[in-house]
Amino acid sequence: AGSYGPAIPARIAPLLARSTNPEERGDLEADVTKMAAEVLGADDRAFIRVEQGQPVFEATTSRQAQVLSCLLPAIERALPGQLALATAVRVGRDDRWGVAIAPVVHNGKVTALMALTKTAGRFDEHALAVLEACCGLLSLRK
Repeated sequence: AGSYGPAIPARIAPLLARSTNPEERGDLEADVTKMAAEVLGADDRAFIRVEQGQPVFEATTSRQAQVLSCLLPAIERALPGQLALATAVRVGRDDRWGVAIAPVVHNGKVTALMALTKTAGRFDEHALAVLEACCGLLSLRK
């Protein structure tokens, strides 16, 4: 997965080695999303639950709300086809953010989306592959 390769196993192994008991393992989704964002050089991140085919937006800060609102166009493109995509979204009149989104699938249904943003630059296909792999691992841990 490009220059990201060695960093991923080293960072994700301790997260996945946690207990399979949800009460003992903490917030695995948040930890894996944070790790992916750090390795891939993202400025912001979001882990978005999907219920009945619709994204559930949960923001506790105004920054999180801004990120989610900016992600909405990319989510609307990715969710119907259960796609992973790297794209750009318009933020304000003159800015564009790089966005990478990948689905977490369990029993053939999207249960969540992992999304990363960059305020400058874009994610490449290697970054998208890393994000998809992280989501695949989360899918297996359900």
